[in-house]
Amino acid sequence: GDAVFSIWAQYQFGSTQSNYRILQRQYLYFRCTDPLLVYPDCSVADPTLLGWRAISMIDSHDIGDAGEPQIAAWGNRNAVAVWTQNVPGGVAGNEIWANTATNGVWGATPVRVTTGSVASAAAPVVAVDSTGNAVAAWMEFVTGRQTFFASRYNGTSWSSPVQIDDSSAGPAVYQSSHPSKIRAVMDASGNALFVWLQENLGRTNTNVHARRCPSGPLSGCTTPVLIENSDGYPNFPDLALGPNGDAIAVWKQEDGAVKRIYANHYTAASTSWNATPSLAGGNDTTWGEGPQVAIDGNGDATVVWTEFDNVFVNRFE
Repeated sequence: GDAVFSIWAQYQFGSTQSNYRILQRQYLYFRCTDPLLVYPDCSVADPTLLGWRAISMIDSHDIGDAGEPQIAAWGNRNAVAVWTQNVPGGVAGNEIWANTATNGVWGATPVRVTTGSVASAAAPVVAVDSTGNAVAAWMEFVTGRQTFFASRYNGTSWSSPVQIDDSSAGPAVYQSSHPSKIRAVMDASGNALFVWLQENLGRTNTNVHARRCPSGPLSGCTTPVLIENSDGYPNFPDLALGPNGDAIAVWKQEDGAVKRIYANHYTAASTSWNATPSLAGGNDTTWGEGPQVAIDGNGDATVVWTEFDNVFVNRFE
């Protein structure tokens, strides 16, 4: 692509109402042939970056505070953003809203992703394929139970939300103080993977779960599976997708008095996860925290995490 999108929530003062709004800004790469760009000298032999364009709002309504924005991009200057939107005085509380950009131009009117029955939605995430199909996932409180839901965007509209977590287990785990929330990725063909933390039915332990949703309606999602089932308490899940559709999930695991970093590998060809997680890192300290994983163009994964005041790294090839 030839643009970088930045998105954030910022408090805005208005004549009738002041609240948090969703703002965006784009960093554009220079192309003389592009009619959207204005550059003083197209004869420059080696033009560099054009720079940041003007900041604009993309939520476009003053119904309440907006927050927790997330964004995913595809192609050239195309993106989809999701966020939480508070509805003052309503029974719903926070809702999930979305907007899309085509060739750098955001929609004039954002749309509500969640239905009117949503209760206190939070922690949205979004992933997109190579043609603009997307999935969004988030947490809701449903009759006192933390539950993860998802909706699919087909390039025109969002589908009705469906429950993603395991309805036969305990509540999904979400803590606003750190990133214990659902993770989502989508391959070029529109197949989505989700990874999250969820308590068992007896609420005696928490485990890492995963679910695959093939391209098409979310009603075609496979049954959720456990990709970690030990007695240690996991936390800080992260998920990365490789160029061939393979994926790696990582998390922090409490092994007795120490905290280590574990991983599990998803193989696209067999649409399955490894039967047993592997140890990705950790020096038997009590402070292994916050793993993050990324996969490069060759399909090799790199994991980083912190221990005390140091940052460690490991690579899987």
